[in-house]
Amino acid sequence: ARLGSTLWTCGFLAILAPSSSRTISPRSRRSCLGSTRFCRSTTPSSPPLSRESNSFCRRRATAGNPPPPPPPLELVTVHDFWNAELKQLTFHPGDGWLLAGGAHEERKGPQFVALARAAPGAVPVYDWWSNKLKKLSLHPEPAWEGETRRGLQFYAHAAPAKGTVPVRAFWHDKLKQFTVHSGGAWVREETERATLFHAYPVPVARARLARLPWGDARDAAATAVAAAVRGSACR
Repeated sequence: ARLGSTLWTCGFLAILAPSSSRTISPRSRRSCLGSTRFCRSTTPSSPPLSRESNSFCRRRATAGNPPPPPPPLELVTVHDFWNAELKQLTFHPGDGWLLAGGAHEERKGPQFVALARAAPGAVPVYDWWSNKLKKLSLHPEPAWEGETRRGLQFYAHAAPAKGTVPVRAFWHDKLKQFTVHSGGAWVREETERATLFHAYPVPVARARLARLPWGDARDAAATAVAAAVRGSACR
């Protein structure tokens, strides 16, 4: 009975109001617009509602619908590659870079999973050329001493995010370069330097892998261990 009285009052107010100003007072609006039945009770023969009332009805019609989910993140897997031209490991998504003579870098193993496009909380990650070391490095801005920025490689989270792991820079004393990967140091030649960004882990073996080139001189035991680890990662 109370609802019927409310709807009758709303309709009566709308009929009495001149066609040029069919609005409802704030107090009456709170009374009759408080129910979604008010919005549903209008018919083609009903007096037209004011712009404000129509806006209210549209908001009420969509208020119960959850917002659409965000689009899925576009991800890329970052591998390490052996660059025979520079005599170093490079870290980037995609295929091996083209070298002089038509050869390509040798792909080693996946290191982490990064973002292919910009996203909230993400920073761009570039590769850099060190005029001092004559080597490439990988990290966000700013440039390290003596470096020149090259190309954009991917995006990564600047701070820890759900499901991510820290990606660190390590100094590899034998290769005389900075390596970039998650987890701990691979071999005794590596010394941890700094956390660069946060990315998603890869689903296969990714910690403490020996990433020295095959032709590098090592003792027989170290070579056997490296071969076993690389073989298990490729299967």
